Amino acid sequence: MKMVGKEIRLAATDVSNHLACHHLTYLELSVARGERPKPEWAAPDLVVIQELGLRHEAKYLTHLKASGLEVLNLTDAESEQHILEATRRAMEQGEDVIAQGGAGLRLLGAPGITPLEGGVPIVADGKIIGAIGVSGAASDQDAQCAMAGAAAAIGK
Repeated sequence: MKMVGKEIRLAATDVSNHLACHHLTYLELSVARGERPKPEWAAPDLVVIQELGLRHEAKYLTHLKASGLEVLNLTDAESEQHILEATRRAMEQGEDVIAQGGAGLRLLGAPGITPLEGGVPIVADGKIIGAIGVSGAASDQDAQCAMAGAAAAIGK
């Protein structure tokens, strides 16, 4: 959850967190509005997990490139607005893989695969026009909800 201009931007995790704890939503909203500081807490084990995840992602993107796929990596993009615009353009152009894309996307996907259950593209007339992600239940349930949402988005 964060403020973008005067609007609050939510992620699927914020919805999941709200369902688990309404008070957490209140606390995160007050942080987003600048009414309280973001909690400071250190978890050294998470640093290790994050580093391993970043290494795995880099190796996977290298593998996709070596497989002949076009990979757009926005890791070093200068602003969130640039990332969002580049992500939208790449989706419209049918880019094979978008890494570090807008709206917090880590890896949008590659032809024939969805990296994690719960996130699916919204396809209309053979073109990707968006995506939907669901989180908070079992992985297969997240996927079912995401597919239903994608179908509803295009009126099916």
